[in-house]
Amino acid sequence: MKKIKICHFGRKSFCATWDDVAQTLEQAVDGVNEFFIVEEHTMFPYLVVLVHMYCVPNEVDGGLLAFSDDVPTDLPPDGISIFYVNTPTEEIQIYNDYVIPKALAQTVVKDFVETGKMSNCVEWDEL
Repeated sequence: MKKIKICHFGRKSFCATWDDVAQTLEQAVDGVNEFFIVEEHTMFPYLVVLVHMYCVPNEVDGGLLAFSDDVPTDLPPDGISIFYVNTPTEEIQIYNDYVIPKALAQTVVKDFVETGKMSNCVEWDEL
């Protein structure tokens, strides 16, 4: 695995192993967090994880939002969930269709840090 940088709510973690990544993804501030994941010394591609996730493959594309019809959550399908970005108080609303289970999100992150590419275990919609 290449060394990656994970920025999250005012902190930076440098990870050289999957265990480092998994440990960083467990960190929270007031029970919430946002993770910006990128290979060390690069800006693109990057992956953002809020439990919903999106990937920006390069500086030209607007980004892609992950979803999975194959792995259901226990959320109401027509509902909206609140996530936090940038700070523990700045809210963003995400349709539940784009919320994926934590275990699936971890697989997407693992695929990304190992390959530098979007995972094939979820589908991606253009933002």
